[in-house]
Amino acid sequence: MTEAQDASSLVILMTLNFFLIAFLGGAVSITSPCTLPLLPPFIAYISAAAAKDFQQKRDRGFSRTMARAGLFMVGVLFIFATSANPTSSISLFVRDYKNILVIISGIFILGLGLMLIKKKDETSSTPGKSDLWLALPAGLAFGLISIACCLGRVISAILMTDSSANRNALIFVFVAGLGVVFLTAGVITYGLLKLLARSPNSWRIIRLVAGIIMIIVGLLVISGLWTEWIFDLQRYAAATKTLPIRLEEGLLEFFGAAN
Repeated sequence: MTEAQDASSLVILMTLNFFLIAFLGGAVSITSPCTLPLLPPFIAYISAAAAKDFQQKRDRGFSRTMARAGLFMVGVLFIFATSANPTSSISLFVRDYKNILVIISGIFILGLGLMLIKKKDETSSTPGKSDLWLALPAGLAFGLISIACCLGRVISAILMTDSSANRNALIFVFVAGLGVVFLTAGVITYGLLKLLARSPNSWRIIRLVAGIIMIIVGLLVISGLWTEWIFDLQRYAAATKTLPIRLEEGLLEFFGAAN
């Protein structure tokens, strides 16, 4: 092989390494203080919506659950991806109006929880109005309250990449890794709900618990306690070197060596 071919092969290998690190960084980031708090309300929302499908004995319950999970995930990842690009107009808008957007998100989450609790029983097997449209704004709201605190150490390292094209591609791969974890959580949640739904009144309990979780999160966000809690989690994780922190540090070391 010529020197040019060797150099080309090395560049390709380094690029693949960068993409692999970005993908693993996205997957690992679900355990970090920045994004782990998103998982319980995500599971609560998916559970409440899926319980409604079980109650109405709808066909294609799995596809509807995955559609909700996908739209929720798109909302979260859209906020992550745009906020991670400091030159985008959306990123600048979010930065300038962050406090207002976080409060609006908290009010939306609170309203979603109240809706889940107060919704009337629906025993008809005839599908009613679809609530799929709520999944996307729910994802946007949770994405906003997450990035208001932090983005994570791996994606912060990606932002330091010199080439804007490489940076945008790595951000996309990073959010894809995070998205795979969300979808996997949706699949596992659906499987567990299918077992719980054998009990006649289980869906009522699921919806009630999900609504309470949403209400608590909404109140915490509106009061500002959510942000303080996330910052406390970050400080604790950094001080005690928790497993998520060690995993991120390992990826960052590899990223630095490859860079």
